[in-house]
Amino acid sequence: MQLPLAQLLRAYIRAFSARPDVSIIDAAFAPPLTAEERAGLPLPPELDVFAETLGGVEFTWMFEQDKHNPDQSKGENGGRLAIPSIRNFAWHLRPSGVRGNFAARAVLDSMTPEGIGWWIHRANESPKEARTAFENANDCTLKPMDSLKAYLTMGARYAFVWYWQAGTGTGRGYYDRLRGASVPLNTSTAKIEARLVDVGLLPEEAAGLYKWLGASVVLLLHRDGSRTTPNTTSSSEKPPANTTKNSAVTNAAAKATGEKTAKKPAAAKATGEKTAKKPAAAAKATGEKTAKKPAAGKTGKKMA
Repeated sequence: MQLPLAQLLRAYIRAFSARPDVSIIDAAFAPPLTAEERAGLPLPPELDVFAETLGGVEFTWMFEQDKHNPDQSKGENGGRLAIPSIRNFAWHLRPSGVRGNFAARAVLDSMTPEGIGWWIHRANESPKEARTAFENANDCTLKPMDSLKAYLTMGARYAFVWYWQAGTGTGRGYYDRLRGASVPLNTSTAKIEARLVDVGLLPEEAAGLYKWLGASVVLLLHRDGSRTTPNTTSSSEKPPANTTKNSAVTNAAAKATGEKTAKKPAAAKATGEKTAKKPAAAAKATGEKTAKKPAAGKTGKKMA
């Protein structure tokens, strides 16, 4: 029996955090939503199921040997996944200045203001028919990503490296560094699952990760062994530390473009917090260029 996607994602982050060559900046999980909370929100079916186990995720990592640069965005020197609090989930109508074949959108992954994962649906569709997409404001593209499972599966196979959705530049280099220091692809299933249990996973979680990711599960295991204690500074059972800031990205974009909220979130309040960078939606609506290109740049390479 396949474990829930949210449980697999949490097990993935726990196992990855035990790699001795990475430092975990964030590994935070918001508590699940109650049935009453989920019933009061316009959630896509996949997200509704996800919220039964997790109410949000913030996962950020960098290589242990690299120095942290405070001027860099979170994840820019490693990888990042930021699913904001599902309790604040809300649909926003597409602004007139934003291109794309969709009528409304809601934040899925607040990786960075210039690179956001969205839920989108067309005018003749309901939120229950929503699909995922990735907006890259640096080249003004909206890339279809299909389902939540497809988005998280591809992200996990690339360790959520910086701009994994685009598959270019520095993110590709980070992925190659991880692969080069991981156990070989021909490592037996039994050895991989035993190693995952050794870092604290349940046997069913270890088996579930292998079934979910296939050969890509080797990214969780360093060739020289794992830490006995994950190198993380965040509690694994607290709301995502960046939840308010992630919500502010969406709200600021809506305000700057005149974007209207399709349905008001249950806990939608002005945070008054300003983001350090101009949100992608605002930049595109005004015709302004984003102040910062991704560290990756564009090399034209694509992930295999």
